[in-house]
Amino acid sequence: MSAALAHKRVPDPGQRVVRIVAGECHVTDAAELIGTTLGSCISACVRDRRTGVGGMNHFMLPQTSRDAHEADLQELRYGVHAMEYLVNEVLRRCGERRSDLEVKLVGGGELLGLGPGVGLRNREFVHRFLEDAGIAVAAADLGGPHGRVVRYLPSTGQLFVRALSGGRARSVVALEQDYRERIAARRPRQDAVELF
Repeated sequence: MSAALAHKRVPDPGQRVVRIVAGECHVTDAAELIGTTLGSCISACVRDRRTGVGGMNHFMLPQTSRDAHEADLQELRYGVHAMEYLVNEVLRRCGERRSDLEVKLVGGGELLGLGPGVGLRNREFVHRFLEDAGIAVAAADLGGPHGRVVRYLPSTGQLFVRALSGGRARSVVALEQDYRERIAARRPRQDAVELF
């Protein structure tokens, strides 16, 4: 784990967490804690350093397949849409100064059962996207053979990451497999269980 992501203090267990799952994004100008659980998916945490306005996304695949419908209501599950939405929403609320953006990346693990290279493709995509957009990565905790529980406080930029193993990691694999099958079959997503 990057030293920039390691915090000795953990989030207040009593603090309300705005939970997001694959295909979702949350942007806030309040001191809200945003959380998610990741396997091969990636979450980008983006904030404006001047104002503390920021948010987190959670995407499962780099981009839509060629046969995807244009009117896909869950387009934020794809990195290309999730990243554009998150960056543009933070900029819209704070002005157009990309130089003030701070980006931290988490996830993209290579978990057994999720297929080879899924996490790698997500990692390669997000780095390429940010490089093309001219936005530097302040810190990252990417790859590895484990899932992660993530909490992000945009107002301060603090990012808390905990590795998952054993039964909790298997639960993440099962959730991601189910979600991928639903994407392929174009079925609506069921509410996911959030682990911490």
